[in-house]
Amino acid sequence: MQQLVELLEKIKSATPSDDMVAKFDLKPTDRAIGILPDELKRFCAVCLNTRGELSELHVELQTRLAEIGTPQVNNEDRRREVHRQHSIGHEHLMVTETIFWSEVRCAFPEAINENGIAIRKDWQVVIITASNCCCNCFKCSNCFSTMHNDNNMSFDILEILGIQM
Repeated sequence: MQQLVELLEKIKSATPSDDMVAKFDLKPTDRAIGILPDELKRFCAVCLNTRGELSELHVELQTRLAEIGTPQVNNEDRRREVHRQHSIGHEHLMVTETIFWSEVRCAFPEAINENGIAIRKDWQVVIITASNCCCNCFKCSNCFSTMHNDNNMSFDILEILGIQM
């Protein structure tokens, strides 16, 4: 429960800026359905900041892995700690983004039965298809989108619930 309390506190205190989503250009095949409300902009900012923090941990983890076994550095404890933080960070990000996308779908009911949604420049919420995601994926960091299967459940939710398709 502590993670949920901390997440709510982060959302309350987040300060989103238009720069955060400026790189997510609207694609010709996107269908805009609205502008993200302020509370979801704060939530989106938390998701994007969490992704940035996790990227920093990736770099440190790679550095620690490269150092193992060198005579100058024997920092196995630090590597284990970074690996632990990295693993927890991935789980936290997965849950945070799953809740975020669920909230976006609730705020924009027209997106509930659509396979993909994304946040674009100027906080536009758009309906997308896999073919117009920049990399045809199910959860994209390059264009901050999520794709759902035909049952309209994200694969992350299915994994969390232990349901195999």
